[in-house]
Amino acid sequence: MDHKGHIKDVIKMKMNERLERVVALLNRNEIDYLDKIGKDAFFSKGRKLSRIKIIRAMVEAMRELDIKGDGIGSEADLKEEILKKAASHAAADHKLKEEG
Repeated sequence: MDHKGHIKDVIKMKMNERLERVVALLNRNEIDYLDKIGKDAFFSKGRKLSRIKIIRAMVEAMRELDIKGDGIGSEADLKEEILKKAASHAAADHKLKEEG
C-alpha cells in the first residue's frame, strides 16, 4: 500500500477525530522493539500492529494510568512514573481478581 492509501485508511478509521502528525526520533533498538511487537501480534493473532498503532496504545495506556507531567523533569522520571503506576494498577487488578 502506498503512503496516500495508508493516510486514507487512517482517515476512515478516525473520521470524527482530527489526527495530527508527530515526528518521533527513535534509535534502531527502539524501532526494532516496536516492529517486534507488531510482528508478534501478526504471528499470534493474524494482524500486524503498525508502529503508530502501538504508540497510540501506549498513549491511551498512559492516559488510563493517569500519568501527568507534574514533577516530571526527564525521560527517566517519566519512565519511573509509568512503571510505578503500572505496577500499582496491576496490583489493584490482582487484588480484585482474588476477591472476586
